[in-house]
Amino acid sequence: MHRRGRLHWRGHCPGAGFVHWNRRLCLLLLRSEGAVREILVVFLLTVGVAFSVVAAVGLLRFPDLYTRIHAAAKVGTMGLGSIVLAAAIHFNNLGVSIRAFLVIAFVFMTAPVAAHMISRVGYKVGARMSPKTVIDELRDEDQKL
Repeated sequence: MHRRGRLHWRGHCPGAGFVHWNRRLCLLLLRSEGAVREILVVFLLTVGVAFSVVAAVGLLRFPDLYTRIHAAAKVGTMGLGSIVLAAAIHFNNLGVSIRAFLVIAFVFMTAPVAAHMISRVGYKVGARMSPKTVIDELRDEDQKL
């Protein structure tokens, strides 16, 4: 009958070969191997959800089209970027990571441009500004022409 010895457990758990017959240490080392990554994923998800909630509250609370677009484009982009980055770290796969970084790059490049175009069209159509808005730079430019 084969008896479990010191060499049998050495390859199954990193660092446990130094401690004889200690399965608890082996389980502890296996659990702590991905703990830093899990903590980072939870942190990024928390940050992403917080940014997304702030963007949603901004959409509900801000008075006019322009400030709402600002909230959705700026804060929502950061929230989505954090959540997708957390997914890339969680899955720890090259294909998923490449796709995640492509999504982040695409959103970071297109969200500000889309927000600018939507607000520009809203201005041309005649969407009213809030009375709290102090500066209207487009009106000043149109008067110069």
